[in-house]
Order: sequence, then C-alpha cells, then structure tokens
Amino acid sequence: MTAEKSSTMLDIDQIAERTGIQPRALRYVVDYDLLGAAIPWFKDMHAPRRGVPRTFSKYFAYLLALAASLRKANLGREALERALRLLADWATPNPHGTDYSLRLYPLFEGAEDLELEIGDGECLRAGRKSGVRSGSLPKIGLPWTDLGSGQSAEKGYRPIVISRIETGLLRRRLDMR
Repeated sequence: MTAEKSSTMLDIDQIAERTGIQPRALRYVVDYDLLGAAIPWFKDMHAPRRGVPRTFSKYFAYLLALAASLRKANLGREALERALRLLADWATPNPHGTDYSLRLYPLFEGAEDLELEIGDGECLRAGRKSGVRSGSLPKIGLPWTDLGSGQSAEKGYRPIVISRIETGLLRRRLDMR
C-alpha cells in the first residue's frame, strides 16, 4: 500500500480505531449490506477478497460509521435501512443525473452542520444546526418521521428517549491521521 493510498483509504480496523466503533459493528453494516438501501451496489463495490482487507474512502468510511451509529441507537435492520433511504431522499431529493453512490454525500460534506436524532428508537429527524449556514444540506429539515411507515410522525410527537448522533465529531475523527 502506497503512502498516498493509505492516507485516502481506510480499512475497517482503521475506521474503528479512529471512531471508537467496534470493528464487528462496522463489518455487520458491510456484511448485511445495510448501506445497500441508499447505495444499491455498495456491497459489490466492497466485496471481500481473500487475503485483501476491504478499504473505503473517507466518504464511505463515514457512511459505515454513521450506519453503525444508527444501529447503536437501537434501530433494527429494517428501520436502519429505511432511515438511510429517508436520509438519501432528503439529502438528494431529485437524484436524476446524480451518481447513486453520492446520494448521501451532502451528509458527509455537511457533517459539521448536520443534526441527526433518533426518537424512541422508531423515528428519525434531521436538519441543520440552528444558526449554521451550509450549502451542502437541504434548507428545510426532515421532520420526525416514523421509520416503520416512512410517514411523518403524528402531529405533536415528542419522544421520551432521544439519541443524537454527533456527525461532526464522527467526520473529524475520520479526518485524523
């Protein structure tokens, strides 16, 4: 592995070391193709090869860590896949002409500005942090959305338990050398 490649590509152990997420949790996301909900050919792009560790660009490493973090927020596989589809639709609402592998790129590029919350392990909300202006994230946030139905949560929904994913911190940790 060249010095250039090692600085731009990360294997699962490096992602785990930088983010504090267990390698097993990251492998679970890849092995069960949980990112396939938003990026249909993700698993094919990162298929294991005997004796060669799977490596990921920082963008895909971020998505792996994000998906593992959503799973850690007690989302089951179906809810996590629906969350990723909702986020992809929110981040790139009109994907025509967009490379599907980049549909979640605004979440990576705008990680410092992104506020991502899971309510009661069943609803998702995303938006910009208040007062922050980022060109990469949509101007209108994704309201509390039920991950079972994909519909907006009932009017006045207020979760008892909220899990917040610190997406900016996740991105900064991946940028460490």
